Amino acid sequence: MHQHARRNVIPDMSALWGADDLEVAWIALNEANLRTRWVIGVPTYDPSAREWTVSAFDPRERPSGGQRVHEWTAHGTTEATCVRSMWRHLKEIGSISSRAA
Repeated sequence: MHQHARRNVIPDMSALWGADDLEVAWIALNEANLRTRWVIGVPTYDPSAREWTVSAFDPRERPSGGQRVHEWTAHGTTEATCVRSMWRHLKEIGSISSRAA
């Protein structure tokens, strides 16, 4: 397989669409979330930690004692890296759930 054939299509197409890195990260996250259907929060920036965070949870889960088992908080030095971290997590969850089905 040629090296060019292995490249991710979304970043290449983003140049045509005029999308930036953050927009591409959100597109990938939303595509991964089509399978998991988690609720994704709004990314926030903590200047003291110099870190972005975004949290998500599975709305089908019934919390026990106010605690959720199926939740995740992603971190990143930029908003785009934070969103990509969440994308990787939800992508893995989606592949696990599709194998279990």
